[in-house]
Amino acid sequence: MVILRPELSGLNGFETAARIRQTRPDIIMIMIAEILNLSALRLATLVGCNEIIRQPLSIYELNALCRKDMKKEQDKEHDFKHQ
Repeated sequence: MVILRPELSGLNGFETAARIRQTRPDIIMIMIAEILNLSALRLATLVGCNEIIRQPLSIYELNALCRKDMKKEQDKEHDFKHQ
């Protein structure tokens, strides 16, 4: 699992996400942004982020989101193995 911000020091979080997605198509990526607008949502989806959420967020929200995405991946693996 990778948690990113759109603004990384020296890097662009969206470009980083796209590079990660090319090499690791199976990894869960969550983008945490201060400002959510339609273009940020579209770009996050385009580069392969599983989720994009707005700051500030609590550790409980992040924990719940991580658990949800990890469960989705486990369910996919289970379905694949039982086909």
